[in-house]
Amino acid sequence: IQLDVENFLLSLPLHEELKNEYQVDWYAIDCAFPLAKLAIEVQGTFFHIDPRVYPNGPQNAIQRRNFGRDKRKKEHLEKLGWTILPLWETEIRSGVYKEELLCKLKEFNLLKA
Repeated sequence: IQLDVENFLLSLPLHEELKNEYQVDWYAIDCAFPLAKLAIEVQGTFFHIDPRVYPNGPQNAIQRRNFGRDKRKKEHLEKLGWTILPLWETEIRSGVYKEELLCKLKEFNLLKA
């Protein structure tokens, strides 16, 4: 699913170069626009615990570990001034994420006219 998002982003006329697996301190951002400080995080349903599927939170040790790591990553990036846009597997597979992503790119003035 991350490749789907990356390929869609690469098909767009962008003002800033997309960076994949961009490192900020000890965290890697799935898709990043460092100058704009926009982090796009591709969230798989199981490993990132989609709250619509797991309303009671993590169900096992792997999910608990990932949940805690994701929370710390989000907090750290936000302290550094990053905006995080999570894109969930369900929306990526159906294609509906594209509209939300385009809106965020316009908001950050990342799309060329």
